[in-house]
Amino acid sequence: MNLNLTQTQTVGLVMTPEIRQAISLLQYSTTDLWEYLEEQALENPVLTIDEISANYNRAGGEINKTAPSNPVEYFAAREKGWREKLVDQVNWLEVEEDLKEISQFLLLNLDEQGYLRISIEEIIGHLSFSKKKIEHALMLIKEIEPCGLGCFTMKEYLLYQLNKKYPEDQWLYDIVSNHLNDLAERRWSRVAKQVGVSTGRIQSVFAVLKTLQPHPLTGIFGETTSYLTPDLMVKKEQGTYKLTYIPSIASSVRMDPSIADLSVGSPQAQPYVDNCYKQASWLIRSLEQRKETILKVAEVIIEKQNTFLEGGSLRPMTLKEVAKKIDMHESTVSRAVANKAIQTPRGVYELKFFFSSALSKDQEETVSASHVKLLIKDIIDEEDKKRPVSDQKLADQLKNDSEITISRRTVAKYREAMGILSSSKRKE
Repeated sequence: MNLNLTQTQTVGLVMTPEIRQAISLLQYSTTDLWEYLEEQALENPVLTIDEISANYNRAGGEINKTAPSNPVEYFAAREKGWREKLVDQVNWLEVEEDLKEISQFLLLNLDEQGYLRISIEEIIGHLSFSKKKIEHALMLIKEIEPCGLGCFTMKEYLLYQLNKKYPEDQWLYDIVSNHLNDLAERRWSRVAKQVGVSTGRIQSVFAVLKTLQPHPLTGIFGETTSYLTPDLMVKKEQGTYKLTYIPSIASSVRMDPSIADLSVGSPQAQPYVDNCYKQASWLIRSLEQRKETILKVAEVIIEKQNTFLEGGSLRPMTLKEVAKKIDMHESTVSRAVANKAIQTPRGVYELKFFFSSALSKDQEETVSASHVKLLIKDIIDEEDKKRPVSDQKLADQLKNDSEITISRRTVAKYREAMGILSSSKRKE
């Protein structure tokens, strides 16, 4: 066995801190970029952020010189979460402290739908209160707004609503209690035969069920508002669409040359100042490169989606297609469109909204998946509710009417993505 030392030359890509910084900057949103640059300005004395002389006015879609520059200033103050609001209701109740403590524990263990996913035995193990007291607390939280919180299952919540709305209709309560699964699957004849009533009467029970809420928190506490801060704006001028990069903090970052004078005659400070200038210079170049990359990607999007800007539907477009057009890697395009928005004549959209897969229409044309979804929705909206269209018939109709070839399985996938039930469950 011979041991020897050899030297080989290879070529590889090294992820330096500067490259990692450039990659991170590209995928930052406007708000994230603002926070990052303010943090860098605090750490690096060479970096200076000037007041932005122009900014975007969301109301008019124009550049407004008096608008505040920090996008965070547009955000509303933090609102209380739904759990906090429910706990506040309990705190205002005139009940003993033990019940308040149990109720708060129950509210904090609700899931996002308002159901309690832990058993009474587990609650007893956590709190060491009697079963009777815990059941009392459960009744308590069911009566605060929204009513029915703390039910263990959807069936229990539906029965709770029936008892509230129709307290004297025991027959209705028993039908739902004993035949809920069959009712959900629309097996009305089966239920009618078992109960000994007409199918029409069972259908009336189903109609009542449709008026009930599926879970306690349905539409009670709205979702947190999501704010889009546009990075770009496109306007139609003289028949053509022109793209503009909206001024932001990235365009107001500069290096302060006066800092260099402070290190003159100080050998200990000179290396530190030189390193600060180096980092600042790299950051500014990275910001400029970020701007150029986003503009290149946006220009291809505007060119491709011209029909959409005119009021039509989206054309199929993929990240790979855009990457090839601007001679960049697909991952770079993905980072460039992440968390970015554009102001168009039709409203503000995220850049990733404009990407969708292609489906064949005929030998020469393709259509976007989003366009096909709209066609499916239109067909279902116009169908006979007593004889709803099956997925296979939807596929056949798309082929016959719009010359779009699509499989039954793909139709089902798009239908489910839009939250539309199958034909058997849409039947009335």
